[in-house]
Formats: sequence, structure tokens, C-alpha cells
Amino acid sequence: MSADGPVPMGPEELGELLPVAYAASLEEAEHYRQLLEDHDITAVVDEDYSPTTPPPEPLPVGAVAVLVPASLLEDAREVIDDFEDLDVLLERDDEEEQEEEDDGYGEGEEDLEDAEHPYPFFGGDQDDEEEELH
Repeated sequence: MSADGPVPMGPEELGELLPVAYAASLEEAEHYRQLLEDHDITAVVDEDYSPTTPPPEPLPVGAVAVLVPASLLEDAREVIDDFEDLDVLLERDDEEEQEEEDDGYGEGEEDLEDAEHPYPFFGGDQDDEEEELH
């Protein structure tokens, strides 16, 4: 592996290419390819790839294969698994941050509904005012 990224290889040098991931779109497949190449793993995106053996789970319609040399398959799986774990953590952090923002905005709303207001049109006790008028 080189410090400047993966060494460009021709088809003969790549050997047998195996799918490391199936992406839902070409854009997602390119993200995987870039991620792998950032880790010095040569990867190829192949929209027309058809597996010789059926994958363990049915592929979504339009799935795009991300292929790596067989010799790098385990390393590539590890990189993608680590990335997906990180992605899940980042999503969880984003959700928690959003919940904190949501919680802080309407804080104390119940207290305002129950409080008596000096002006009836702002939610004060209207029954008292009606009794005074009669």
C-alpha cells in the first residue's frame, strides 16, 4: 500500500473482483469507492455486475456493486463496517442533538397553560369573568 493512495492497477493486476458492498445508488457506490481508496484499497463501481452466486439477502432493484480484488476483500469489509458503525453513531448523535433542541424550545409549556393570566384573552380564567358580568 502506498502513502499516496492505491496504486492504479489494470484488470490483469486486480485479479478476481468480488463485491464488498451493494449501494442503493451510483452516488452511494462512488462514496464507498472513495472511502476504500482513501484506505489504499482499489475499488471499482460496476452498475452491471451480476453475482455468480446469489447474495445472502435479496438485492434492491437498481443496486450498484462495489468491487474489490479478492485479496483485499476482508480489509475492505472492515473499512466499510467501521464506516457504517461511525455513520450509525453520527446519526444517533444528530438525533440526540435534535431531541435536545426540541426539548429546550417548548420547555415549561404545561406551566403556562395552567397559570392564571391577568388578561382573559390570553388564556386567563374566563369563567370568573362571565360570573362577574351576570
